[in-house]
Amino acid sequence: MIDAVIFWHLLYPFQIIIGERYGYGFSASGFSGYDYPTGGSGIVFSNVAAQNIANNCECPTEDSPDDMIIGVCARQKDTVIIHNSAFHQARHIDYPEPYLRKVQPISFHKFEDIDPHSVYMMYLHEPSVNFKKYKKEL
Repeated sequence: MIDAVIFWHLLYPFQIIIGERYGYGFSASGFSGYDYPTGGSGIVFSNVAAQNIANNCECPTEDSPDDMIIGVCARQKDTVIIHNSAFHQARHIDYPEPYLRKVQPISFHKFEDIDPHSVYMMYLHEPSVNFKKYKKEL
């Protein structure tokens, strides 16, 4: 379970991106290549990271792989990309059930041969919380 408001306040001052992190072009020495957040599983940007990338980076062409370009920009702008295994690049049926029970899923990608609403209700839905009931201070 997650409190979205508190999570947002936690991320606000940091220059980070959270998602399913992949890598591209790494050498054995580690001096080349870069991480990137795969867009299919979803990406969470802190406010600072989103502003920095939006103000300083561009896709070179319309068909550039946007998630990989975000990775290049993140590296150039010293933005940390944090891997979280709860973001999923595939459908829920593409993962073993014990794996999905181990880490509460945040997202799934692809909707072929599934009922997205049922998957959402089964894995991602959290009952509404009455925020007025709770006073939270940061």
